[in-house]
Amino acid sequence: METSWSKLKNWVNQEEMYVFSGCVEEKYPAIKQGLLNIGELFGHKMHTYSNQSCCSGPLTKMGLGNKHSLSSYTQANLDLRRYNEQIMITSCNGCYSYMIKSNRLKTDVDSYISDDSDSAKINNFPLLLHSIEYISMWAEEIRLKVKYPIKGLKFVSQYGCHYLNQYKLSMEHSFRNLYAEHKKIKGWAYNSIPTYLTDITRPMGAKIVPYSEYTLCCGGSTPQRQINLDTAKKVAMKKFDSIHIAEPDAILTICPLCMYFMEDCQLYPELTERYDRKIPIIHINELLSLMLGNDQIINQIIKSHKINIEEFVDTIIID
Repeated sequence: METSWSKLKNWVNQEEMYVFSGCVEEKYPAIKQGLLNIGELFGHKMHTYSNQSCCSGPLTKMGLGNKHSLSSYTQANLDLRRYNEQIMITSCNGCYSYMIKSNRLKTDVDSYISDDSDSAKINNFPLLLHSIEYISMWAEEIRLKVKYPIKGLKFVSQYGCHYLNQYKLSMEHSFRNLYAEHKKIKGWAYNSIPTYLTDITRPMGAKIVPYSEYTLCCGGSTPQRQINLDTAKKVAMKKFDSIHIAEPDAILTICPLCMYFMEDCQLYPELTERYDRKIPIIHINELLSLMLGNDQIINQIIKSHKINIEEFVDTIIID
């Protein structure tokens, strides 16, 4: 009997996809390139649009927008579609969260994989997937194609507030619930907190180590930094105190904004004086693309990161 999980994969295989890039993501070009590399690996047709606009989330968060502006921005971006893509993928937690709130994209996975022909009526509202959700569908296939195993490297994971908040919501028929069903069938433990990074990388040789402030904000909330930088620094120090105790080789994240701020936070004088070592941070899209042997993104990764990541990259791609 075909499971909902296999139905979803079969449906995704047949659909074209709109890759939406968040503003901060543009600072790390290998995040989008890594996702495109994975899509190409499976023959998925992914399209990007250079004339896309912001998701308008930052404006809304700073009180310069509202639900109407969110909806307008999202619709304008959807109007760019030339291939009637029924899937929109973003690697940005903020874009993911705010585009859900715009009510122009849906998370009801079952509606798209249903055999009921009436479900076609929703096709003007694409299914929104976070890139970590898309990648998790193909994790086992990716593992078989890895060129450079991780070889026991230690990571701590960072999911980020925006995704954690959406994950905690009770979204019936969402990807979260479908993934929980898939884990149950596989005999894996289900957790109320995301485990995608562990599920994807542990079979490839990674060691995901626990730390006490696993769900704490990265310390980089934009409004907080603007309104009360001292408080933001205290949050960052609490986060990094916990991370340094875990002694990871790198921080593995699904969120470009977390990556940006967690690099930036480590350059604060207070944190520089507190810790002898700066910990590199890498996005899951970047890491998997490296492991798959896409050597052309190496320079993109090294040049775009504020915290030196070259030595860490060398440990992955060394023959």
